[in-house]
Amino acid sequence: MEMASKQFNEVISISDNRVIHLAFSRINIDNNLVNTISTDYEWHLMYWDSGLYRNIGSRMRSGITEWTAYRDDNHNSLMAQRGIKYKTDYTQLSPDNQCVDILSVATSAPLLPAEQHHLASLRPALAFKADTIWKHCQTKPISLTQSIQSAPNTPHSLIQLSSDKDAFLFGDVCLSSKEMETIRQLLELKSIKEIAFFHHCSQQAERNRIEKIKAKFRCENRPLSHLFQQLKLYGVTEACLHHCTTYPSPASR
Repeated sequence: MEMASKQFNEVISISDNRVIHLAFSRINIDNNLVNTISTDYEWHLMYWDSGLYRNIGSRMRSGITEWTAYRDDNHNSLMAQRGIKYKTDYTQLSPDNQCVDILSVATSAPLLPAEQHHLASLRPALAFKADTIWKHCQTKPISLTQSIQSAPNTPHSLIQLSSDKDAFLFGDVCLSSKEMETIRQLLELKSIKEIAFFHHCSQQAERNRIEKIKAKFRCENRPLSHLFQQLKLYGVTEACLHHCTTYPSPASR
């Protein structure tokens, strides 16, 4: 796990001194197994050795959740040791509710809504990076001793990934950066002609890419409206939102 944490640090550049660490976990509810990784190996050891993981079921709600919702004296003590004042989860459940991805970010100060949104949009790319490292390091998942149930303009960039974000993982669906760009433009109601022009390819090549995307979401030969439903279900729409949302500057609030 220490080697995995080191590699995770190598593919992430934290450019804001408010961000103390970043962790990513994938929880398989069916077999009570957790794959996890953190940029702070010491925090990883503290979290699992202290038994804080026992409340992990309360963290498995899709969306953005502050840790204040389930912090106790034990949490507060360990967080204080690492200078952590705020901890936020960015969580996505798989459509069958059997797999949960949690991106957890520890900070020394609260983040602005635009920054929260930006971090949420990074979760799929970080999922791919984490999954690659787990496989490369042959990291074994952690077995939980108890059954778990899931509880019901460009923003400021806090974290950058090394190299281009060339792949994005949404549950069991992996999308390339070009496929993500096609999806973003479809969500903006761009025509196939416009998207093909952007990608410098033929309209037929773009149609083929869209059909490939549909196949990945198991909606071949279905209208785009069905694909859009699947994109929302898998959290793809949420990941694209920060490209389509404009936030007011602090001076205009």
